[in-house]
Amino acid sequence: MARVNSKYSDNDENAVAVAVAVVVAVAVAAVVDVATKEEEEEEEEEEEYNNIENEFNKGIAMKISQAFAGKN
Repeated sequence: MARVNSKYSDNDENAVAVAVAVVVAVAVAAVVDVATKEEEEEEEEEEEYNNIENEFNKGIAMKISQAFAGKN
């Protein structure tokens, strides 16, 4: 393949290729980081919801057992 005369050297082209690769890598890392944070937040919200639900269920169970024991 014939090379077209260019004012840019191979080193310049390689530098541009590396710069583009770095930009793409940083962009991908940012997307992965955001996705990971969102997943962690969802897990925390689910855990908080489960804790609230468990406390509610404990309260209901206590009220039921008190009702059966005659201790309103």
